[in-house]
Amino acid sequence: MRRQSFVRGALILTVAGFAVRFIGAGFRIILARIIGDEGIGLYQVAYPVYSTLLAISTAGVPIAISKLVSQYLSVGDYRGARRVFTLAVKILAVSGFVISVAMYLNAGLIAERIAQDTRAYYP
Repeated sequence: MRRQSFVRGALILTVAGFAVRFIGAGFRIILARIIGDEGIGLYQVAYPVYSTLLAISTAGVPIAISKLVSQYLSVGDYRGARRVFTLAVKILAVSGFVISVAMYLNAGLIAERIAQDTRAYYP
């Protein structure tokens, strides 16, 4: 039973990974048609800043959440697992909001200093 569960989980993750990549590719095609070559260039300039701040705001939290939730579930403590999950969602929401506000308020500075292209900022 355990092997079957592992294979099923791996299959679900594989299918989900392909779906995410397919949706992302479709998004990029549509985005390129809407904003054109220069817009895609500016998007490519700004995206590393976004992805770096996203990595900082999550910083291993999903792995920690899954470990803690699985520990609680393994001993049958469903309420504890729910509390951990709820707290984690709140922490991620707050950190995501704080990082978003910081990026919004400092967008001009980020475009000028980090991206080194003021066209990456749209007031």
